[in-house]
Amino acid sequence: MLIESILKRTIKVLELFLITITALYYITNLYICMRTRSLPSMYLLAVSLYYYIKTMRVHDYVPPNKHVHGVCMRCHHLRYASTHHCMLCDRCYDDRSHHCAWISGCVYGGNKNEFVFFVLFAVLHGVCNLNVVTCFVVLMGCGFLVVYFLRGNRVAMDWRRAGYVLMPWLERRAKVVDEEC
Repeated sequence: MLIESILKRTIKVLELFLITITALYYITNLYICMRTRSLPSMYLLAVSLYYYIKTMRVHDYVPPNKHVHGVCMRCHHLRYASTHHCMLCDRCYDDRSHHCAWISGCVYGGNKNEFVFFVLFAVLHGVCNLNVVTCFVVLMGCGFLVVYFLRGNRVAMDWRRAGYVLMPWLERRAKVVDEEC
């Protein structure tokens, strides 16, 4: 019993850590998307967050045309043929797939579709954002070289100096693109 309670606490702490990391990831990506004005990435981020929140909510899922097979001894919920008890959530779910640490809950018949959409849009956002971040890093690298060569090969490469050279050029380029649209 003691080991089980320690295990549950440890997993809850890890789930809280993963949720914090996920939130920091989305906040950072939101900043990058807004700074680089990447509309597809911002749209995918918003849709991914919508399905993330929708997946996390727990509601009672009553499967259609199923017969009750009894009551769970741990949580006292009705059990169907496909009902499984989750030791981490301490709850029974019908058509349970797995316990996901990223949503801090179980994926089951009631939220399986939302979970699939969340994973799909999170992956699409990651791919789109990877392109944006890669372009950003490549341009910052070009900024390093510009600063290095403009200063006569005497200046150490520095993010701040590269930013001073590169950011005005990026802002002018963004205005030109906005005017063309």
